[in-house]
Amino acid sequence: MDGFLKVILTLGVSSVVTTAYLPTIPETNQNISALAIACTDYYNNGSSEDSIFQLDGTEHGTLIDKDPTFQQLTFIIKETRCKKSEENINKPCAFKEDGVVKQCTASIFPGDGERKILVTCDTLYQNSTKKRIARATCKCICCYLDRNNKCRKRSGCLGVSSVN
Repeated sequence: MDGFLKVILTLGVSSVVTTAYLPTIPETNQNISALAIACTDYYNNGSSEDSIFQLDGTEHGTLIDKDPTFQQLTFIIKETRCKKSEENINKPCAFKEDGVVKQCTASIFPGDGERKILVTCDTLYQNSTKKRIARATCKCICCYLDRNNKCRKRSGCLGVSSVN
């Protein structure tokens, strides 16, 4: 019984020490936003994207699980007009009108000294505002379009037709 009591007491003390060591989960929007910005910077540094992504201005990020062993945060990022470079990485940039929008989840694990961060992002959508241009056509069967999109009558074509 004495050995069992020592094991229970040791487990109780180690769980208190472990809980005290873990970083606290941010409760305010300002702290959540700061964590989301840090995770976005982490994503920009590690991704193979050409453009920089920044937080969507409409939300701070959402804690989806308050597990004591790790923090998990979801947030939305948008593609900006800035290309990835050393001087642009922390600079605010304007969003691309037709840029990619991504839903990200950051899992932050406490470690010895430094936290380990895993950021995964999935494309939600890409705004496509490109206009489709109709191709010019001819009004007759015996015609073709030249390089300048002008309607030309084919040689040897019989019949009367209007050529633009």
